[in-house]
Amino acid sequence: MKITKKWLKENHVWKEIIEWFENQKEKETGGIKIIKKLKKEKELTWAIQLILQMLKSKQCVSFSIFAAELVLPIFEKQYPEDVRPRKVIELAKECIIGLTELDISNAAVYASVYAKEVENLSDFISSKADELDRHAIASATALIAVVFAAEGAVYFAGSGYSLTQICAIGAYGWAVSAASYDYKNPLITEKQFQLKILNYGIKLLEKKK
Repeated sequence: MKITKKWLKENHVWKEIIEWFENQKEKETGGIKIIKKLKKEKELTWAIQLILQMLKSKQCVSFSIFAAELVLPIFEKQYPEDVRPRKVIELAKECIIGLTELDISNAAVYASVYAKEVENLSDFISSKADELDRHAIASATALIAVVFAAEGAVYFAGSGYSLTQICAIGAYGWAVSAASYDYKNPLITEKQFQLKILNYGIKLLEKKK
């Protein structure tokens, strides 16, 4: 995919990225090459923003699920007996790998139902948590990433591309927040999360299908 200044503006990419693109000493226009260049320059957030604009609908869902799965262990460490968020993730996966339309439709219905339960669970944890209890806040925040991943999968099942992209942005945003909240004895640091999700995004873009 070729990147141009016009494309960057049309996709509402941050002004700083556009300036970086215009000021490259050795002009690169290939999408994946630009992302790898940004990674090399440690501009991880910029690289991820470009990835989110370049992903196709199914890739957006895969990206969302991967982001949520990276931080879900934060919740599972605190609440090991509650399997509902993990169930949501498995149903979201079924929405993009189901063998039949019926499989996908059923998975979407159940994903939507369980996602609502997880959203309510996140609200409950947040309401009971002390503002200094970063583990609880991180757990609640990780659950919102799971909800976005599920919603993206449900929209994909209903062929809503623009909404899968919005959900991918949401899942990433909430997941990185969860990683940043859980900074004491973290299961995953914010930088580790960004590197993992960035590498996964590149992997998705490099796939032929």
